[in-house]
Amino acid sequence: MWKGPFLYRDRPVRWGTKGTKYGTLFAFEDPMLKGEEEHVEQAFDAMKNELESDKTYLRSIMKIPRSLSVFAVRLRLPRYSSDKT
Repeated sequence: MWKGPFLYRDRPVRWGTKGTKYGTLFAFEDPMLKGEEEHVEQAFDAMKNELESDKTYLRSIMKIPRSLSVFAVRLRLPRYSSDKT
């Protein structure tokens, strides 16, 4: 499929063609850009992992206000005693 390289903005780019039922597909690959994409992908994965760990941390923190609000509601409710004295 690859035909050969050409220079674009002083960078070598591979190119090639492939016939499909819809016509000719032209493909281009810039190795320098591919390296940059991989770097961005790794940075994105790192940020995603950090958000996942923050989400777990936030879930545990968010349980505290819920339990406090349940406690506050319990304080407001009248207590019923089983003793009928």
